[in-house]
Amino acid sequence: MKINDQQFGRPQILYKATKTQIEATPNPQAGMIAFATDTNQIGIYTSGGWQWGTGGGDMLKAIYDTDNDGVVDAAESVDWAGVQNKPTTYPPDSHNHAAGDVTSGVLDAARIPNLDASKITSGTLSTDRFSAYSDLQAESRIGGTSNQVVTSYYMRREYYRATITHDFDNALPSGWSWAGAPFVIPTINYLGGTLLTISPGAGNRAFLTSGSSYLAQSKWINGIFLETDASSPNTYIGYRTDDGTEDNYLEIVLVGTTLPNMQIKSRVRSGGGVVTETTHATFQRCWIEYLGIIYAGSSYQIVVYEPARVAYSPYLTPAFTPSRCGIICSTSASWQIMAIDGIGGVW
Repeated sequence: MKINDQQFGRPQILYKATKTQIEATPNPQAGMIAFATDTNQIGIYTSGGWQWGTGGGDMLKAIYDTDNDGVVDAAESVDWAGVQNKPTTYPPDSHNHAAGDVTSGVLDAARIPNLDASKITSGTLSTDRFSAYSDLQAESRIGGTSNQVVTSYYMRREYYRATITHDFDNALPSGWSWAGAPFVIPTINYLGGTLLTISPGAGNRAFLTSGSSYLAQSKWINGIFLETDASSPNTYIGYRTDDGTEDNYLEIVLVGTTLPNMQIKSRVRSGGGVVTETTHATFQRCWIEYLGIIYAGSSYQIVVYEPARVAYSPYLTPAFTPSRCGIICSTSASWQIMAIDGIGGVW
């Protein structure tokens, strides 16, 4: 019998013997190896006694399962590369997730519940989600006051609105007056505390002068209404500047003409000569949001806004030295009137 390749016991006792003889060996030491000739088994002596293999080539538990857990030690930890016949995919079984588990991706729109309007803080809503225009009208939701949807006209009107410095509440602006002959003092009324109506009478002109020397300034007339018939070439309202006489003046005015149109005309007189009238623009009749009088380098231009710009004259330069300016009005029939909502700018 040998241990660690060294003879154990008497020399005549070989490491080959029957199993009974081997197990009867006195004082065996751990690690002894012997071969049982009667059973053809290899045995090893451990602290638990002789351990015998079950046949040739069998793995000994003492060697291959040292922790005695019934699993070959080498099989308890196998490298991934050593695993054979691995699947290529690992499809999950059908399952559900709680909403709190979903932190990315895009949900199907059908899965999204209805939300209160206060929860929608960005993005663009389809027009299909809005009430029909007729419904909004029936609910008094369209207009220019609070809690109403403004119309495009109202938005343009507010965008182009010129500041009113005098609203014709119940009196003329301070310093303003009606010029004397050859002009007339018209019949006037203050409507609603904001609108001045003017009626010079058939074939008459009225000239409302500003009474100031601010001729070289831009200014405007707000909210003009002009009542005319089918053709009223002598019914007009607009801007006039002169030298204090009827001999030298420049008028740029709105004129009633063939329905449904209006015109911008200039009326010029120099040195008491013939009055020259020139038509500069023709446009459809409308409520004039304001008539702008633009001054630039000794020249004057008028621009019609309703509420955006719809027509304008060229720049016209007087052939005299102006000394006063104001609003000129003329009517061809006694029933005709015109109205002004206010004035602005520097007069």
